[in-house]
Amino acid sequence: MSQTEEYTAEKLNTLVAEEVERINKLDIASLPPVHKAPESALDSSFGELIDHTILAASATWDQVKKVLDEALLYQFGAVCINPVWVDKAREYFEEIDNPPSATPKICTVLSFPLGQTPTSSKTTEGITALLEGATELDIVATHSYLLQSPPDYLSYYRDLASVRQAVREANPFAIMKVIMETSLLNKEQIIAASLLGRLAGMEYVKTSTGFVGGGAKKEDVRVMWEVVGHRGGKVKASGGVRTFEAVKEMVEAGAQRIGTSGMSGVVKAAKEGKKLEGGAGY
Repeated sequence: MSQTEEYTAEKLNTLVAEEVERINKLDIASLPPVHKAPESALDSSFGELIDHTILAASATWDQVKKVLDEALLYQFGAVCINPVWVDKAREYFEEIDNPPSATPKICTVLSFPLGQTPTSSKTTEGITALLEGATELDIVATHSYLLQSPPDYLSYYRDLASVRQAVREANPFAIMKVIMETSLLNKEQIIAASLLGRLAGMEYVKTSTGFVGGGAKKEDVRVMWEVVGHRGGKVKASGGVRTFEAVKEMVEAGAQRIGTSGMSGVVKAAKEGKKLEGGAGY
């Protein structure tokens, strides 16, 4: 049985309703921290959290290369770049004379930033990105399926599951994160999106593109973790996370990855013994 044939519309409706009921019984604000946050921006565990990001439409190769250099210098876990730069980024990392022990992973985005492309297009984007050197794919979900009345959980699930299955066949080790755009969703929709993303095989559920509305909120991150954590899933917080304190807050709420463009400034300041301030941007 293929990934997309596991669930019927009726079954998904029931699963979502049960999950909403369960999560709504929790007092999210009073729950203890999920993870222990790094104590310093100089901790190795801090760098591993960071998906150093440049997704602006105006980003040039020189700007992307600067992000790659910063990720290498500060040992960030990954770089998150637009698909057009994936092949060049792979070549750039491969040509380093004395590479560090762990080169940052290359992450790119699919159907970005709106999520309004058909499944076939998302699949083609994903396979192309893998062939060019990406090992992590952040896919924007088609939020419209959740926002319509009644919500179409089956179409939301099938879209993600079909792409996930194709990516797994192309590269069994590739990681996928579904971008839910939480600023567009209410609590029930966040619960549904988290559950459906995890059922579709996404390793991570992710808050935001950073291009629509607000970014990550700790309350949303905690709800997402409560849905996916016990199902083996993880959470990526992105959008507006620009300070060390914000990173700590998101980690304690449940995030295990942080998508941000501001952490090079934070680490640089920490090395210089200055106040830990993040930069503008994603």
